[in-house]
Amino acid sequence: MILFYQTQLLAVEEPEPQPELTIADNIPQALDILVNQHLSVHLVGHTSEQLLTYLKAHFKYVQAAGGIVQTPDGRSLLIHRNSRWDLPKGMVEPAESTPEAALREVAEETGVSDLTIGPLLTITYHIYNTYGEWTLKQTWWYLMTTPLPSPTKPQSEEGITLAAWLTPQERSDALNSSFSMMRHIDHLLTLQTSARQ
Repeated sequence: MILFYQTQLLAVEEPEPQPELTIADNIPQALDILVNQHLSVHLVGHTSEQLLTYLKAHFKYVQAAGGIVQTPDGRSLLIHRNSRWDLPKGMVEPAESTPEAALREVAEETGVSDLTIGPLLTITYHIYNTYGEWTLKQTWWYLMTTPLPSPTKPQSEEGITLAAWLTPQERSDALNSSFSMMRHIDHLLTLQTSARQ
């Protein structure tokens, strides 16, 4: 495993086959320091499964699902929450599939319910700290369509102040000024749109 702090190499473990990934026990403490300084951490493992197994063992693990809703004219449905643009998503409930959760969460957070779910666009992972507990969130992002940019009703109890239909350029501008994960999703959407044309 290799641990990067911005672009500086911090530690390298030799790639020896081993049943369990060995790493410093104070990873949550190190993450606190890095996050407080607004810095990025990139973890690279021998395999993605090995890295995910390690993270699940050391952090609270939650599953979420969301959607990228688009109209035939190319508009996308975004939400504004906690002073940032975002995409609608939320936790997967027990006995609920990720596509079911994605449809439910998009409808709850935006008020838009005339949705058709499409293929899975990507799965993202991010780690965050709430009340001193580090959590690993795995999110399934599905493409969705709706025939018209219907009226929205932002879910204010979730801190959502706006749900809006944005053109492709407005979407890119909004997501590129948001979280890095949102920039990644916007990039995937742009690539997919280019491939269809």
